This record gives sequence, C-alpha cells and structure tokens, in this order.
Amino acid sequence: MELSPGEKIIIGMLADIKNHLDIDGNIDHQFVENAILNDHLWAIEWQMPGMNFPKTNTPPHVSEVVDILDMWEVVERSFEGLDQAERDEIENNDDLYQPRFVGFDGNNETKYMSVARFFVNDMDRFQRFHGRDFNSHLPCVSRYLDMVSAFKACGRDWLERQPAGLTKDEIIKILSR
Repeated sequence: MELSPGEKIIIGMLADIKNHLDIDGNIDHQFVENAILNDHLWAIEWQMPGMNFPKTNTPPHVSEVVDILDMWEVVERSFEGLDQAERDEIENNDDLYQPRFVGFDGNNETKYMSVARFFVNDMDRFQRFHGRDFNSHLPCVSRYLDMVSAFKACGRDWLERQPAGLTKDEIIKILSR
C-alpha cells in the first residue's frame, strides 16, 4: 500500500477526530496512525487482512526481521529447556553468540529495529521480546541472517520435540555463526 503525503495527513486528522470524540469503531485508529507515522504501511495490510487490500510486496527487511524474530523465539525457548549443565556450556563458550535476542544497532540498523519494535509493541506479536530495548549498540543483521540460515538448515524436526525444541548441538550450531 502506498499513500500520498496528503492522504497521510487526512488519515492522521481523521484519527485525531476519532480519538478526540471517543468514537467506537472497528478500525484501530491508533494503530493505523502509528503505522503511518512510523512508515510501516505494510503493517496495516498484515493487521487487517479482512480489508482486502491489493497485495503489495512486503519490504525485504520486514521479512528478514520476521525470520530473525522467529529464530530467536525458538532459540531462547529451547535454551531455557536445556538442563543447567548444557546451558552453562553454551553461556561459557566465548566463541558463541549469547542465547538472547538483543536487538539491532540503533545507529545503522534503525529500519530493522523499528520493524521489530512495531511487531512487538504495536502488533502484539513476538511477545517474548516485550519490554526489551531492541538496541544492540552494534551491527547484528548480517550475523543474524547467517544464524537464520543455520536455523533453517536444522529443519523442522524440532517442532516434534516440543516443548524441548532445539537440541544443545543445534543451538550451538546456530549461535556459532
């Protein structure tokens, strides 16, 4: 979906009116306004599929953030399911990335950080990461994408091992990227 600057202003003004008059309705005007103000128009289509918007391409960085957050949810949950000795082995290995999603670089990966925050805070997705800062203070995207490749190479067998999830060796393989 694309909106002209004028359409963005009109929608913003309508949201202000709806908010001021406390009008009930089916459309979450605050969400729409936040999506427009944060340049996440793709999110309106994701959040309101019943509106039958014409299908547009989701920006590539949005798809990458989804893959990254999906991976981190599984890695963190699986890590928590390991016994203490296995967790210690991973945490004490200086060659591995730590098993906790820390976000994206706020200076150089702002579009990734913004999308992650929007998914968690505005779209109520990936709630495991709610309350986190999302600013890693160092570039992470390239490494995360390598980790996603390793995660996908693990296959989907981990789904059958629920609630355990990934094995220690699979987590190590992912975190070593």
